[in-house]
Amino acid sequence: TLRVNAHTCRTIVHGDQTGGQLTIVLVDSPAGDGVPTHVHELEDEVFHVLEGKVQVIVDGQATILVPGQTAFGPRDLPHSWLALEPSRMVISATPSGLERM
Repeated sequence: TLRVNAHTCRTIVHGDQTGGQLTIVLVDSPAGDGVPTHVHELEDEVFHVLEGKVQVIVDGQATILVPGQTAFGPRDLPHSWLALEPSRMVISATPSGLERM
């Protein structure tokens, strides 16, 4: 388990388990918490909301996700996310590496 800003990240699937192909992380966030705009040069990310409401911005395009909805953040494009209310989501990254941040 890792604390980043005010959210908690727990690795569900580590890259060591997938030969470096995939990482899956469970993220619990209070309202108002998120990750600032950044770019991954190697990993594609998938954001899937389980609880709450999360705004995901990819390459300037904002999308509000509610439980059951998913957004894709391709490598080399700026992206960020913000929990608009207390939220839980699964973030997947391919290839793995996100769990080493």
